[in-house]
Amino acid sequence: MQSPYHPGTGARPGVLVGREAVFSQAQALVERVRSTGRGGAAALVLVGVRGAGKTVSLDVIGERARAAGFVVASTTFSSVTDAGQEVARAVAQAMAPFQGPGMPQWDRVRQWLAGWNVEVNAGIVRVSGNLASDSTRGTGGPAAGSSAALADLLSESAELAVQRQASGLLLLVDEIQEAKLEDLAVVANAVQLTVRAGAPLLVVAAGLPSAPATLMEAASFAERFDYWELKRLTPAESEVALLRPAAQVEVGWASEAATLALDFAAGSPYMIQKIGDEVWRVASPRRGARITHDHVTEAVTEVLESLASGMFRGRLAKATPAQRDLLVAIAQSLDKDGVASTAAVGECLGKTAPQMSRDRQALIDKGLVASEGYGRMSFTMPGFAEYVLSIIDQAPHRIEGLYVTTERQALPGRPDIEP
Repeated sequence: MQSPYHPGTGARPGVLVGREAVFSQAQALVERVRSTGRGGAAALVLVGVRGAGKTVSLDVIGERARAAGFVVASTTFSSVTDAGQEVARAVAQAMAPFQGPGMPQWDRVRQWLAGWNVEVNAGIVRVSGNLASDSTRGTGGPAAGSSAALADLLSESAELAVQRQASGLLLLVDEIQEAKLEDLAVVANAVQLTVRAGAPLLVVAAGLPSAPATLMEAASFAERFDYWELKRLTPAESEVALLRPAAQVEVGWASEAATLALDFAAGSPYMIQKIGDEVWRVASPRRGARITHDHVTEAVTEVLESLASGMFRGRLAKATPAQRDLLVAIAQSLDKDGVASTAAVGECLGKTAPQMSRDRQALIDKGLVASEGYGRMSFTMPGFAEYVLSIIDQAPHRIEGLYVTTERQALPGRPDIEP
């Protein structure tokens, strides 16, 4: 029987829970644009650690907007492409079905696209090259790559969508923190100009916890964007996400098995899908079967080994030696809820909070650590603390109940991390 769990990046769970509030907020913005014919609202930005369901949430918001009559343009930012050009490419793809002869407004959209070196021919979108910084978009047009030029494209496209009986244009942007700062400034200012002009445009973006600070650095007015944090699922939500997909195909979970799996997943939407899928592989259940504690124990071992060889090793490799020392101290200072206090971590390292602040922020920006409020932090992925502790020297010095290590040592079967 095929697994009802879907742990892949951006894969939608069989049962989606815990995100109703943000979907409701997005739908309210959709209805406002549809009823007024104007944007008039700040961008909505979903913020969360990796595995929190940001990409899935964007997909759901896009689907619901399409059902409400919106044209949806979707893109993902990266550090190696021009963010403005990526927006232009996404808009071109979304607007391509409206291409046709004798349509002055389409001709204007095509003109603005050309300034970004984006072409649409017979519905096929092509990026023809890098931007020429000294080119212009037609006689007297804004300079290529400028916020005004991108705003013209967004405004004309949104108006054309309405002219063709759509409700407006929705721009979805994933991994917004990955864009180069100067590119992000262009995009943010273009959105601001378009919204001020009253065009029927709605923007929903998603990014890591570092995204708000990055956006505000690129454009100070971004502090007025509407930021929504996608937090860990509650125990009740986690239980539904784990048990209901199996129940829908008439497979049950023993109580102790479910408790072990949920404790391991710790409210992470990704990890619930990951452990559920691995349990399914181990158990190979048929209809009417029951998943046992032994199935979950074996699955947890398999998941941890898989993560140690891939995700966890890659994440630790991103950290500098000083940041790795901080990761070790956090791992050794976690309480029963998986949260470490700054005081306990500082005691491990012999450092003050200000002395640790730069490395702490860097780890947050890299998606390895999450802030749990003032003076508190945690790891963003369950199981990472155990991995960190497994590759350090296992003969630590004791300091008031906490452990401080002086060397790292790879354990058998575990990858060593070079300092």
